[in-house]
Amino acid sequence: MEAGPVHHFKTSPLLWSIGGVGLVALSLVAIAHLRQPQLGSEVSSGVDVAGPGATDPWQQAMDLGWQAAVAAQTAHTAEDWQQVGNLWLAAVVHLKAVPPEAEDYPKAQEKMQEYLANFEAAEARKAEAPAAPTAATLNREAVQHLFTDGPMGFAFASARPQGPHQVVVGQSSDGLASLELIGPADTLTRATLALPQALTESGVSMAGVVYTDHFLTVIMPGQVPGTRGLADRLQALGDAPQPTAIATPGGQQVTFSTEPRTKTVLISVEMPN
Repeated sequence: MEAGPVHHFKTSPLLWSIGGVGLVALSLVAIAHLRQPQLGSEVSSGVDVAGPGATDPWQQAMDLGWQAAVAAQTAHTAEDWQQVGNLWLAAVVHLKAVPPEAEDYPKAQEKMQEYLANFEAAEARKAEAPAAPTAATLNREAVQHLFTDGPMGFAFASARPQGPHQVVVGQSSDGLASLELIGPADTLTRATLALPQALTESGVSMAGVVYTDHFLTVIMPGQVPGTRGLADRLQALGDAPQPTAIATPGGQQVTFSTEPRTKTVLISVEMPN
């Protein structure tokens, strides 16, 4: 990994909020994930298992563990923690399917206990977490508060007019991300996250994946793509810099794009009318 992404991990308050143990766990799951071939995945609000053709239960369990570890870093609402718990349980199901004669069987037995403990921790967090805001409360001011009070610590400038719309621009406290919110009056019609220097030679940095997951969790509660699918979409930007648009079940359109000259990753969400 290049020096830039490592620096991102050291300076980001979002990533520091994971805590040392959580960051190590995420890194270990990420390493297991990166050893596997990249598999395409469609947008889903449910558990996003490995793509078609992936039949190795150990590989599928590691894939789901990756999703759970990343999702846990930005989980805030009870619904978020429910999804995290579902991912850990799905991983356990695949670990149970590893046959005794398999080389990975001893590791699978150890991981099963670890993932069950992670599931119990997610259940405890779910019991303490607030419910997700409804679509009606996701106006521009409400979204600003969510980003200001969240782990990215955004600070926003005053709104400025742009035709019939109001535009608000903010920046994360570590300077690694900027955000633009647009809409008439206090209605949000488009949100764009910009991640300078997030595009590396090997794809999008881990910090870029985590920040994007948090952004989409706030903008589209309950509709975020599975984190494996999200990681694959972002990694594909390095090979196909043209914009990639994805329609969601909630009617939003998510567009991933890059600015190769500045190594910036852009994620834009258009709200339904």
